[in-house]
Amino acid sequence: ILLNQVSVDPLFKCTISLLNTYSLVSNQYQKIQKNVRSGKDYLHLDQYKQDLITNILDVFSVKKPNLVINDLFYFLEGAGPFIYKDSNIKRTNLIVVGNDAVAVDLITLRLFEIDLLNSDILLEARNRTLGVTEIPNIKLLGENLEDIKLTVDFCVSKLEDINLKNTYVKAGRVCSGCFKEAYHLLNLMKTQVC
Repeated sequence: ILLNQVSVDPLFKCTISLLNTYSLVSNQYQKIQKNVRSGKDYLHLDQYKQDLITNILDVFSVKKPNLVINDLFYFLEGAGPFIYKDSNIKRTNLIVVGNDAVAVDLITLRLFEIDLLNSDILLEARNRTLGVTEIPNIKLLGENLEDIKLTVDFCVSKLEDINLKNTYVKAGRVCSGCFKEAYHLLNLMKTQVC
């Protein structure tokens, strides 16, 4: 059984259940090493995120859960997935449950009007045929998917958009791993200082 509390995420928009499966691995093995590949631009290809997705799906493919629950009843929006100054709890009264994690995540993202083509991790799951990635092939019970459109405040996509008092942030080109670390540091500073 995989129970996932869905909230905003700086790299993947939302913390979907596939990301949660990676928590089964000890933190010491979750570290993504920067492997320089000759002739390839590490930043342009976002190699950190690609390596992270590969690791997450490798762990997921070893043992797929029989029951997956994406809990959206209370959703953390704004600066997440941790509680920061700019975080906000939103009540949606929704839970997405199923026996296929990829399908559950696809429906979860659909509620936020995020297309499969905008989710790198679900695209890679589709390429590996790890689950159902077509909404017409998913048997839906309960609410009508067309009637639900959740509007939420997602994480900032640029570090410059995190406003700290007396601080000017100019990020330049950074990999997604560095972005994630700086994002959390800046939000922690904003929460503790302001």
